[in-house]
Amino acid sequence: MSESNQLLFALAFFILIDRLIKPSRPRKWLGLLFLGGGLLGRLTLAESHWLGFDLHLVSLFAVVGGLELYFRRHRFNPDLWA
Repeated sequence: MSESNQLLFALAFFILIDRLIKPSRPRKWLGLLFLGGGLLGRLTLAESHWLGFDLHLVSLFAVVGGLELYFRRHRFNPDLWA
């Protein structure tokens, strides 16, 4: 799979997760899970491809997506914005 297709697939996946998960608690824990998994993948992966996916690129998107979910976890909570 080409890198541009992988980028589009990962971007669509994280946009979908960002739009569908609205409560702050699952956003926080999923963000921490993506962040931890992405950092672990960046540090420990010896092979760079699996089933056509560049694992270093996927783990980078997991880190960025995890940070986005964690730091914007109260995005859909109207009580904090009032």
